[in-house]
Amino acid sequence: MSEQRLSPRTVVQLIDRTFRIYRDNFLLFIVLLAVVAIPSALVVQAVNYSYATSRLLRTAATDYTVVLLLIGLVQFVLTSLVNGIITFTTSEHLLGRKLPFAEVFAAVRRRLWPLVGSIILVVVLLIGVVIALYAGAFVCRGGILLAVPPLLYIGMAVYFFLVPVMILENVGASRGINRSMKLAKERFWPVFGLAVGIYVITLIVNAALGTGLDLVLDAANLNYSVVAVLAGQVLALLTAPILPIGLTVMYYDTRIRLEGLDLALLALDVPNPRPSDIYSPPVSGPFLNGRDLRNILVLTGLVIVVYLVLGAGVFLLFEMYGFPL
Repeated sequence: MSEQRLSPRTVVQLIDRTFRIYRDNFLLFIVLLAVVAIPSALVVQAVNYSYATSRLLRTAATDYTVVLLLIGLVQFVLTSLVNGIITFTTSEHLLGRKLPFAEVFAAVRRRLWPLVGSIILVVVLLIGVVIALYAGAFVCRGGILLAVPPLLYIGMAVYFFLVPVMILENVGASRGINRSMKLAKERFWPVFGLAVGIYVITLIVNAALGTGLDLVLDAANLNYSVVAVLAGQVLALLTAPILPIGLTVMYYDTRIRLEGLDLALLALDVPNPRPSDIYSPPVSGPFLNGRDLRNILVLTGLVIVVYLVLGAGVFLLFEMYGFPL
């Protein structure tokens, strides 16, 4: 591990580093995601076909729903495992190491259930908040709209660093959620910028590859075949690892700036030190402070601007093609 490797960087440099790590571990990441995504996609297609061709649709409906829920549950756990492996592999890369897959898998397996538990807890909390907002909307008209920006802000703050915190630190679900939110709120706009930058890049790549894929499948008359399903899954897999890598890179950069993670790792008298060897500082202070409120106001403005731009774009398209509004 070197100090240069763990030095603070700009958002552009972090995006560049993200793609370098993706390139260096391309085969591992794609194989991992393929093992999860392709079999589950084929199973879902088989279940859909079986249900569609059943003569007893009403009788099969309950079994069909249960099967899909079970598939979704298994896929959720496997996806959490894969994201954990991507995160841990990225962490080791940043520390200047490359472990055998068996060691990476063993390390992530120990943190898998805390990660799954934290995600479930976040989902349950968000569902509860949304239900409460809808219930309140009947009492206060428009109140739910005012609550959307804070909910969006908190949701993103929790999401950005949840996997890195739960995989790389020794914390439970509740404390991990608080840690994730605190770290992301401290550098919300750099993290937001990195996520948007990666999203735009992957969107362009996916659009280019998708257009080429559609042309090939159309020429071969395979648009509605199993081959098309597999090809679509492979296309999605190509860019899926990029955001988890980028968020892990930003997690390191954030902890270096806020908590001196680079110096703390150098000071440890243990072989191959990791963030899990360092005590995670407790979360203190108000849930939302003045800076958070300013961030929410800015985010609200961005949402309004995007909404107006998209609305204007749709209006222009309707006008160009002569559709009545």
